[in-house]
Amino acid sequence: MAVRFWLKQFCTNWPILLKPAAEHPDEYWDQAISVNQTAAFILTREIGNKMPDLTELKLLEIKNQHFSVAIDPQSGAVFQLMRTNDQYATNYVINKSQQPELDIADSRWLGDLVFRYRQSGETPWRDASTGISNDIRKILPDQMENPQHFTVEYSDSSQNEKGIRDFCLKESFRLEDNALKW
Repeated sequence: MAVRFWLKQFCTNWPILLKPAAEHPDEYWDQAISVNQTAAFILTREIGNKMPDLTELKLLEIKNQHFSVAIDPQSGAVFQLMRTNDQYATNYVINKSQQPELDIADSRWLGDLVFRYRQSGETPWRDASTGISNDIRKILPDQMENPQHFTVEYSDSSQNEKGIRDFCLKESFRLEDNALKW
């Protein structure tokens, strides 16, 4: 009963829903646009309020005139990718602060690499992931002041059974002009 009442009130207040589109007067356009813009504004504001403070998370950041990229030292992955002058501060990658339910021991973020390999003479294949190799991960900026490049290095054998072992790996994140090269 409550749903029917709400629907009746909604339809009474929005006659646009009760007529074919060809019969809509111009003032309905203004009402529809007002609702659509208000919803987008509220959504953007609420999402923006949940954006993390980079200093709190101890992220490593590289930026130039086009992009700002933040690397999470805990996962070695890209935590944030934003246009430098974006008035809406849009983050183009998903991360654990936006989707905490995805923050599991072996989660996959932008920059995580997953391997299936075997050494010469071995029969079983092994799985390896950078996401669970934090015991051997080293993140090295190209310079301490205003870095433009980070190298994420895995050069030892992880104690994690499915971590990086038996091989060395280097990932590179570099900002060049209007591109992030990985």
